Amino acid sequence: MSIANKNSQRIVLTGFMGSGKSVVADKIAKFLGLEMVEMDEIVLAKSGRKSINEIFDKDGEDKFRELEAKVAEELGGRENVVIATGGGVGINEKVLKKLVGTTVFLDTPFDEIEKRLEGDVSRPLFRDKNRAQKLFTERLPQYRANADYIVLTGGKDIDEVAREVAMNLIFMCGGGGCGTCGGCNS
Repeated sequence: MSIANKNSQRIVLTGFMGSGKSVVADKIAKFLGLEMVEMDEIVLAKSGRKSINEIFDKDGEDKFRELEAKVAEELGGRENVVIATGGGVGINEKVLKKLVGTTVFLDTPFDEIEKRLEGDVSRPLFRDKNRAQKLFTERLPQYRANADYIVLTGGKDIDEVAREVAMNLIFMCGGGGCGTCGGCNS
């Protein structure tokens, strides 16, 4: 089934690093017949650097955020797409407004993120776990406030999360537990 034929869709997944935005976006895109776009990959290509770490190390976080805003502006004109954002996009209202889509926050507990990212050295803001925990705590209210939908991902596999997001979007039910779509834990 493709919802792309029914109307234009721009689904924007937000969440802290390691929340599963990229893998969930890929599943949702396949399920709904949409294109999947990874913002960090486009930012990386535009930067001319080899990694996100290299952008942070050589150009700084401000340059990374500037590139991210430019990419968001470009993506704001694309239709029938699922966008996996970088971890900072979900707290930046200006960037989210450029993306002009249905924003879904993947709310993942920090301890689960920590397990997923163990040994991953590609994330500059997770180098210091105490700093990452503080950043997570600071960002959480903003992620929630800027989301159209919040999906609790703790203890769920990728397919469960993707199905829940897709069903909420198809039925626009907001996860109210009505049992209509089968995607809620009612």
